[in-house]
Amino acid sequence: MTPHTFDGYAVTLTPDPEDGGYVVTCRDLPGLVTQGDSRDEALAMAIDAILALLSGRLDRDQPPPAPSPVRAGELWVPLSGLVAAKLAIRRAMLDQGLTQAALAARMGSPRKSLQRLLDLSHGSQWDQVEAAGAALGLRFRVVAVAA
Repeated sequence: MTPHTFDGYAVTLTPDPEDGGYVVTCRDLPGLVTQGDSRDEALAMAIDAILALLSGRLDRDQPPPAPSPVRAGELWVPLSGLVAAKLAIRRAMLDQGLTQAALAARMGSPRKSLQRLLDLSHGSQWDQVEAAGAALGLRFRVVAVAA
């Protein structure tokens, strides 16, 4: 099984000459466009936009795109470890052709509990995330890097 890492996405901040602030785009996530009045606000909006776009893709059973390395002129927008793990679970489900109902059955969990677990905005318990990963043959590894 190919490991999938979804720890963040590279974005481009472009100054907006008409309205001021910055416009944010992401080459790995076509259609992602957001903006902010300052660099910090634009990057915060980028996280929200990335999560919304990925949630929409997952709702349509489309895999999350693998992040590309940062290129010159781009900035890295990190995702939380919990979101990265949930994206890896969803990718593994799609790769294995497994439905939420089938994964819930493998885990011995109610489907509603699994739906909450897979929701990118839900603050799931890590042991449940690990259990879902294990049911898919995944093991998560935590790597700490300088911020």
